[in-house]
Amino acid sequence: MRIAFLTLGCKLNYAETSTYERGFVANGLTVVPWEEKADVYLINTCSVTERAEKKCRNVIRKMHRTSPEARIIVTGCYAELRRDDLQAIEGVALVFGAK
Repeated sequence: MRIAFLTLGCKLNYAETSTYERGFVANGLTVVPWEEKADVYLINTCSVTERAEKKCRNVIRKMHRTSPEARIIVTGCYAELRRDDLQAIEGVALVFGAK
């Protein structure tokens, strides 16, 4: 199974994404660049500004249009604050916060 990661936001998000990558690789997934076809896409989100939140939603929607069969996982600060909003977006399989 192939997984791609996209990190939006602060240095902490990048560190968390690195931890997620190691965990998925340890469980047998292959990491591919974001632009490549994957079975799973993990987006680590930011919620510092309304613009950042909008960018997150747009990325999720674009990824679903591009790869409708893929599972989309959303995490990070935006996921922590707006779990229900994100779960309502078509294509989102899992939402978990930053804590």
